[in-house]
Amino acid sequence: MDLISFNYNDEIINQKQKKRINKNSSFIGEWCFSPKNIFSLDKKKKILKTYHWNTNSNIEDTIQYLKIINKKILNNLTKSLNKYHQKNYDSVYWDMLLNRWLWEYINHLYSRWEISRIIKSKYKIKNFYSLNFKNEDFLPNNSFHFNRIVFSTNNYWGHWVFSNIFKFLKICKIQNLETNNKVNLKRKILSLDQNPGYFNMKYFFLSSEKIFFYRFFIPLKEKLKILVSKFTIAIKTSREKKIKLSDKKINRDNFYYFDESNDQFLNFANYFLEKNFPKLYLENYNELEREYSGVSWPKNPKKIITTHGHYFDEVFKIYAAKKRMEGAKFLILQHGSGGFYKDDNYFNVYHDVKLSDRYLTWGWKKNEKTYPLFINTVHGKKIKNFKFNPNKKILLILYELNSVSWYPPKGYLSEFSKKEIYIKMLSSFTKGLRKDIRDSIRAKILTMTGKGLIENSIKKEIPKIKFIHSKKNAYKIRNSYNIQIEAFLSTGFFEAMYLNHPVILLHDSRINNRYNKNFEKYIEILKKNNICFEDTKKASKFLNNNYLHLDKWWNSDKIQNTRKLFCKENCRHSDNIFKDLDKCLKFN
Repeated sequence: MDLISFNYNDEIINQKQKKRINKNSSFIGEWCFSPKNIFSLDKKKKILKTYHWNTNSNIEDTIQYLKIINKKILNNLTKSLNKYHQKNYDSVYWDMLLNRWLWEYINHLYSRWEISRIIKSKYKIKNFYSLNFKNEDFLPNNSFHFNRIVFSTNNYWGHWVFSNIFKFLKICKIQNLETNNKVNLKRKILSLDQNPGYFNMKYFFLSSEKIFFYRFFIPLKEKLKILVSKFTIAIKTSREKKIKLSDKKINRDNFYYFDESNDQFLNFANYFLEKNFPKLYLENYNELEREYSGVSWPKNPKKIITTHGHYFDEVFKIYAAKKRMEGAKFLILQHGSGGFYKDDNYFNVYHDVKLSDRYLTWGWKKNEKTYPLFINTVHGKKIKNFKFNPNKKILLILYELNSVSWYPPKGYLSEFSKKEIYIKMLSSFTKGLRKDIRDSIRAKILTMTGKGLIENSIKKEIPKIKFIHSKKNAYKIRNSYNIQIEAFLSTGFFEAMYLNHPVILLHDSRINNRYNKNFEKYIEILKKNNICFEDTKKASKFLNNNYLHLDKWWNSDKIQNTRKLFCKENCRHSDNIFKDLDKCLKFN
């Protein structure tokens, strides 16, 4: 059997070289194709089955293993970067800078490693077709650039990784193919670097608390209240600034030190790291230091609070890392739904909690580092009593799910399989509605990554459905609709519950990560009250029977008590934001 792991019809393929490929080759996954919709995927193509969803899979062991790998590589990087840059920083410092990149690097690498191992054990592969990408082709400038490279729908990086793993494990013979020299790969990869930059601002502390709020995502009125209560004045002194990097080149073969291990994946991750390590932390680290030294942020904050500045804002990350060394406490406020998954929330908020001195949640509490605050995205927005309006429509929220898989194959579904389930669930629901109700649906697509596969598939399956392409968030437009339909448990559902806006969740556990026992209880409560449905036919029947008197259902004591119970721990309202925030800010 011959194997392909790239998009066979991509422009990167040299057409002359394409003739060398066995027409009966198999494909490593659905990402080797770019179907316009899920129904246009050629079923005659041989796609290997490597993902296996199973609720009984021992995912806990996998997660613990990934944590151990993360810690070992971080320790290697701490020693290596200190030696290279002649520093003496601890792993906490380097973790502040590298956390997001290292987490994504290990997860993406491990998923492809396990797929390769499954292929080696299940299939007899004779030839693997490998495009002649160079190691320097995918060198990221920063952590955001790496994120865009690995999640890119062209899947070049994924193919390059598979090629290297197949060589490393000596799975089969590698057939090297030349790429199309008319395609400027370097320009393509560089175009993905749209790093968000940073905001320079002056802060004036009029009290001894000295709290620096940065990329603190809450409604403006709530933010101003908090700043005033803390006697703090914040003035932006510039628009978002980008770090200007030189095109400095070094020999990367000598910077990263590691010991050989009996663990093959760890050996590969160590070997492959130099080819994926962002330039900002190596070649351009001095420029990052200089950029940091020029910011007008507080020189001696006692506490630093952010919602998402620690992901890709490189200047903020080095600022927070250095101020923590000087004694400042670092707090992260939950910025999206989460905290209710099994496996220590590894693919959700685990690393945020680990990175912070304190993690401020939407209501849940797990350990001494997590403190319930409030749902920050919509807190302070007016909560109204719902009144049905026959002139209003139905808002259907859709998600353009990831095209690139980064979950381990054992215990999870491939991203394409998730999309198939997602489309079939939505199709079954809408087709079960009365025509007048179905015609009232207005669909809004929210993009994660992808090329419109979900939207195109919905249009193919339900041709008459109407889409709205507003750039506004769902919470800003939902009052124009009678009810909101969610088919993926995400932030929008929690916001609707908090704002007392009728919402129905179409739920399939296979496309959501596994919930912890506490949240499973809430899911069961929502099912009993017809807010959550796993049976789409029952959901359609319920809406058919209740749509014209939604207010009677939603405003009933039973539903309102259920909503308040759910919100208390999952999307909390604070009666006194100052008191609750002060409680979260106290350290012994």
